[in-house]
Amino acid sequence: MQELFKNKLIAYFHTTILSFTLICIFIAGAASFISIKASAKIESPLLSDVHIESLYLFLLKSANHGFVEDSQIREFSLGKTVLQSLVHMTPEDLSTYFGRELPSYTLYNSLPKSTDSRLAESPAPLENLFKDKEAIPVAAEQEEAKEAEPPQTKNVFIYHTHSWESFIPLLGSVDHADDARSDDPKLNVISVGEKLEAELLSKGIGVEHDTRNVTEELLQNGLDANHSYPFMRNHVSQAVSANKDLEYIIDVHRDSLRKEKTTVTINGKSYAKLYFVVGEETANFEANYQLAEKLNNELKEKYPGISRGVLPKDKNDGNGVYNQDFFDRSILIEVGGVDNTREELNNTIEAFSEIFSDYYWENKGVEQH
Repeated sequence: MQELFKNKLIAYFHTTILSFTLICIFIAGAASFISIKASAKIESPLLSDVHIESLYLFLLKSANHGFVEDSQIREFSLGKTVLQSLVHMTPEDLSTYFGRELPSYTLYNSLPKSTDSRLAESPAPLENLFKDKEAIPVAAEQEEAKEAEPPQTKNVFIYHTHSWESFIPLLGSVDHADDARSDDPKLNVISVGEKLEAELLSKGIGVEHDTRNVTEELLQNGLDANHSYPFMRNHVSQAVSANKDLEYIIDVHRDSLRKEKTTVTINGKSYAKLYFVVGEETANFEANYQLAEKLNNELKEKYPGISRGVLPKDKNDGNGVYNQDFFDRSILIEVGGVDNTREELNNTIEAFSEIFSDYYWENKGVEQH
């Protein structure tokens, strides 16, 4: 009888400890999620790798070995789970130990690869991939801006931090999304910027377009693609300082998601979807965000489905600044994805230019041309 009472007391003691432990874990987890902005990099180790059932069985077995058999517990490491939860490091993934310490490293390593609500950045190209493919496809040449009297002032600065980003339909012998890269300005995202320049010029808006080959200049300076934002920072700063007439700066990119995520048909016409990105780590965040939201809302009203929205990003979810700290009217747009055609890209730029020029002249305080 005394032995039975003793066993019940021990079981009660173990159950109490288990309950207290689970309550502490719940409180700590809730506090952690409330105090931390859950980025893609943080959510992955917390939600994807931790098996809740295994965690519960592990704790139950710790309280009383007779409750649970070893075979019932999925392979599980409490130490690994604690490490991931507290410091967001994965023991077998060395990149998680130093990723935050390398400039722009998280830009290429902290983003989901295929989700409609986030960006999928192209991987940083290696030197041997910087060269253009041998097969050059037939691609429609961009129309020249037919402006008899171009604007005397240049009010919009267009540039391309990732100038190598290209599109599979414009390239020959390319199938994989990671190979959609080119140094040819007729085939990469610079050509999208040229179309934007032509459209804005036709609407009476002066444009300065930086068409530098960022790939080549990075190599000449002994840098890789992870340094593209710091590298372009100097050029953006110089452009803003040298031209007091600048009112807007636009960094044009393309996403690396596939066609079903980056294409929409509106009134029988196919468009490449747009995505606005706004860096949170600048004093200009609110102004830049309001501008992006305004353009986004106007686009959604006139071209339903053409915009994927506005994505604010902090330092835990990418670069966080995107050189938008120089100017409070900075825009970063992802135009389409790797599978979009020239026609789809042009259709989208025409739509964006229409909305942007309306906004520009309305805020310029002059009668629109």
